[in-house]
Amino acid sequence: TTQNRLGQTTSSTTTVGGDSYSVNGQVALYMVDSHGDINFPILGKIHVEGFTREQVAEKITADIIKADLVKDPIVTVEFANTGISIIGEVRSPGRYEFNKDHLTIIDAIAMAGDLTLNGVRENILVMRNIGDGRHEAYRVNLLNAKELASSPVFYLQQDDVIYVEPNNKAKRETTPNGNSPYTASFWVSMGSFALTIATLILTLTR
Repeated sequence: TTQNRLGQTTSSTTTVGGDSYSVNGQVALYMVDSHGDINFPILGKIHVEGFTREQVAEKITADIIKADLVKDPIVTVEFANTGISIIGEVRSPGRYEFNKDHLTIIDAIAMAGDLTLNGVRENILVMRNIGDGRHEAYRVNLLNAKELASSPVFYLQQDDVIYVEPNNKAKRETTPNGNSPYTASFWVSMGSFALTIATLILTLTR
């Protein structure tokens, strides 16, 4: 019995032309090319663009049976090297791999431990690679459910980058004495300065 488990690699996996074939028959990875095809052994090119994992599995199963290669094949399809990056004011920034058909921006932020207290929820930036070296930037408001659900980045894609901006308080803390205008000592100093100026003006006008 030969098993091809799509989506995992082992030390015995070798890469050929972007696709990986296991020397022990246990693991194989197939890259979807720019035309939406995978190059499957013996069956040749299989078009999978727009299919869910279940639909890809059903198609490969049917093609294997049709070619009379295996009487009762079991095909499991998983994602490989599918990840997003989450940076900025989240508790655990980093690169996150996922193995789901649909990953929402809410799911992604939850994986990163939610926003910190300094994160701006109303203006999340999502950068998306739209091909040919071009990127598109989107802004989403997590506090507006209707706007969020209709956003083109509500469902994330491979290699999306989520950036959570810091609030004004956090931005000021990045500079020396950035928050000093908001301390009690600053306002006491300003009050003393204003009183000195007022006294000087009264003295000069007498």
